Amino acid sequence: MNATRSLIAASLAQAMPLDPGRHHMLHAAAPQAGHIEWLYWITFWILFAVFVLMIGAFVRASAKTHVEAIHPLPILEKDEKADRRAGWGVGAALAVTVITLFVILVLSVITGKRVEGLTSQNPVTIQITGHQWWWEITYPNPQADQTVTTANEIHVPVGTPVVVLTNSKDVIHSFWA
Repeated sequence: MNATRSLIAASLAQAMPLDPGRHHMLHAAAPQAGHIEWLYWITFWILFAVFVLMIGAFVRASAKTHVEAIHPLPILEKDEKADRRAGWGVGAALAVTVITLFVILVLSVITGKRVEGLTSQNPVTIQITGHQWWWEITYPNPQADQTVTTANEIHVPVGTPVVVLTNSKDVIHSFWA
């Protein structure tokens, strides 16, 4: 009984990180983020389908090669039909790749237009400069004495639109807002 309880407790402890709650990169908190999330999920499912098809093709080719290794086929003369079939296969794979990339490109452009069209009135501008071990946050103001600079923390009133301007002094940082 104790082993069962321990197993259940361990399983629940492992499952806790699976619920991101409100703080998750895919939690769209603004209209712009909603459009970007839409693009993310469309791209995810398209690429997931490509992945499944590629794994299926790999398994099929591996199984066929395994059968041929057990029962080797005699070397025959050039097979025009097989060559033509291989050419069509390569052409079809190339066409599917180009079409997939084109669809993702078009969806990205559509998302970019939607995000660009959602400009907000009076956004707060924040300048963020990445340093080797910290972030320099500056809240610029036309009046120089009203400009505020802090380190590592961003403070914005809830519901206020924000324009984030990023740069780096000495390293390349990733910034997730």
